[in-house]
Amino acid sequence: MAGRHISPLTGLTIRRLTVAASQAEVSAASGIPQPDVSRFERGERTPSPEQMARLDRAFEVIADRKSAASR
Repeated sequence: MAGRHISPLTGLTIRRLTVAASQAEVSAASGIPQPDVSRFERGERTPSPEQMARLDRAFEVIADRKSAASR
């Protein structure tokens, strides 16, 4: 497709898709606004170390919830 650039998936996007979560779920679990989660995924902004720690914890919490729900 001429003129269109498809950006590669970022590590955050891959992690989010791995736990089958929406950006809204990641936002709620991390306390980071959804538009910021989107900007991080698109590479428009880089999360601070504190935000990255909050995202890491959010992915763990979401994965644990989904694992518990499937039991």
